[in-house]
Amino acid sequence: SAPIIQGTTMEAQRLVHGLETLKRWTGVEVMTRSKFRVPATIVAYNSFTNAVDRMDQIRSTNITQRREKRLHMTMWTMFLDLAIHNAHCIILNSASGEVKRKHQSLSSFKNAVAKQLIQQQLDQRKKTEASNPGTTSEMNNNLGGIENSHMIVRNLKRDGTDKTRDVCCYLCKLRKLEVKTQFCCVECKVGFHPECFTAYHNKDALKGNAKVLVQMLKLSEEKETFRKKTTKHAGSILTLELPDAESARPAKAKSLRKFGDSDLDISDSKEDVVEEV
Repeated sequence: SAPIIQGTTMEAQRLVHGLETLKRWTGVEVMTRSKFRVPATIVAYNSFTNAVDRMDQIRSTNITQRREKRLHMTMWTMFLDLAIHNAHCIILNSASGEVKRKHQSLSSFKNAVAKQLIQQQLDQRKKTEASNPGTTSEMNNNLGGIENSHMIVRNLKRDGTDKTRDVCCYLCKLRKLEVKTQFCCVECKVGFHPECFTAYHNKDALKGNAKVLVQMLKLSEEKETFRKKTTKHAGSILTLELPDAESARPAKAKSLRKFGDSDLDISDSKEDVVEEV
């Protein structure tokens, strides 16, 4: 085994980056603490222990480290968090007001750093997806979008009947109109007419319709003071059913089909009576 180096030698002091004076109570003092010569790293830790604890608290709230059995990965993520935290402190102390407001929190600063590190890969992925559209893009082109969580479905049916429940249209309420509808948004849980749903959730697409766009801008100012009351009768994707040939038929056509044969029989009998007379 290697020989133990005495602490009084110059070689040992160089290995611990020098010696510093540390004052401690040992129980035999009367007025002043005893002085000891200890490695400089111990004195530095005691001087900045509050800052170390504060750093551990900040790092634990939004830590990069994951459960790893590899020690070198744990050390790498710790050094990465330390570097990002120090860079955030430098930004807050030296940057202009606009940049400082943009990165006021450590989490927003870490998100900006992460995006900047992977920006090149994101650009390459966008180019690849544009040249080779995947399954999602093909389904969007063939069957419509599947990424929007706001969708309009029919309300739940009344208990024991096939009639759909009616609820008030949220956009019509904003317009001071008490009009009911059989449709709801699965995300908002409020009623919408199909036209009102399109105008409310797709305001950016109304640039060509100035009249409706102006109305929506006026309603957006009144929306802040209006309470958005949800309904428990809103349908969901799990209750969605595609219409069959009978339910897809217009109401007028259904009534004609239902009573058409009897009406024709009555009319034929009337014509026979007229001929006999």
